[in-house]
Amino acid sequence: MINDSIAKNADKAQSPTIEVLELRSVEGMGSLRAFGKVQVGDFILHACRVVQQDGQRPYAQLPMSPASGNRKGYFPVVTCHVPHLDQKIKRALVDAWEARREVTL
Repeated sequence: MINDSIAKNADKAQSPTIEVLELRSVEGMGSLRAFGKVQVGDFILHACRVVQQDGQRPYAQLPMSPASGNRKGYFPVVTCHVPHLDQKIKRALVDAWEARREVTL
């Protein structure tokens, strides 16, 4: 399968640099805490999310879009088929969120 081939080849390659360029806090949107902009190598991911439910640790999500028509929920705009890269992107967002919270508390 082509996705398996991409993931295997990407694992062999050097991981791109990941940098959180922007993190904007939001209020009044349930458990959504912030939107982030992340540079991954030559690409910039807009509208990444930091989510934190009461009493739980924050986690990050890659960009999503509301479903259209009669469908409910959201669907991914971007997916990463390289598990370690997906985890690094999300970890960078959560780390930036936690560092920002420490400064503002």
